[in-house]
Amino acid sequence: AFSEGWANAYSGLASGRNAYIDTSGSKQSGGFEVSLEQEISPDEGGVKGWYSEDSVQYFIYDLFDQSDDDELELPLSVMMIALLDLMPQRASPTSLFSFTEGVIAARPSDKSKIMALINKQNINRGLSDLDAFGSGETNSAAQYTDLDDLDSVILPVFSKIGSNLVSSDICHDVSNPGAQTSFGFGNRLGAFRFAKFEIVQAGSYRVRLITTEKPAEAVADPDFAIFSSGGLIGPQEGLLTAEADLESHILELSKGQYWAWVQDYNNNELTEESGRYCHRLEVLSQ
Repeated sequence: AFSEGWANAYSGLASGRNAYIDTSGSKQSGGFEVSLEQEISPDEGGVKGWYSEDSVQYFIYDLFDQSDDDELELPLSVMMIALLDLMPQRASPTSLFSFTEGVIAARPSDKSKIMALINKQNINRGLSDLDAFGSGETNSAAQYTDLDDLDSVILPVFSKIGSNLVSSDICHDVSNPGAQTSFGFGNRLGAFRFAKFEIVQAGSYRVRLITTEKPAEAVADPDFAIFSSGGLIGPQEGLLTAEADLESHILELSKGQYWAWVQDYNNNELTEESGRYCHRLEVLSQ
């Protein structure tokens, strides 16, 4: 959502057009145009939330568009400070949350206006602060699906693992054929979940992801990856195993902050074994 929405907004800002234009076909004779000023309505398929490409493009365009009728007109230097100087220091993935945290840090005098714009996109509603992990976010996208118990597979955006470095159940869900509608597989909302934790003593750690819940008759194949502010710590994608109910790797972790994605491989594409999975992430000192 962030990479697509940011690129849409930036194309309009860079070209001086208040629209995102996508061309296709022979000699680029086809394509479509989306206004960056007039938001797509819900009746037209518009989606609002931290998971929405629509919200990202409108929010970023509103921040930096130099239109006379905008309440906020930030210089592009603020965007560059957020993207190049502030976001890479954080042990968090690139997202609308980490970007907005960086923008506020670069322009604290405009914090209330920035927060008003992001609240308008149904993000961090009712909150006066925002951080890179979406702490306190309450928008689970429930208005876009009939999946039961949606909060448990969407929120919190990041599960915080305590000082014992053992998480509570982290669950995710995609549609099983014939089941209720969720958001799909692959990189869709709910197919991956995220966690964060802190290492207070550097050393070797065995990191394990253990399946605690799975669809009936399914053979679980949990996967994870651990990141610091410097990027991927491990495991590399090619080292992920197909062991049932467990993914386990020894990683060298320095003192500091980390984040992780967790998933079950069965939710990479829609099969009879897709559905609701829960896992426990453990970071055990060797």
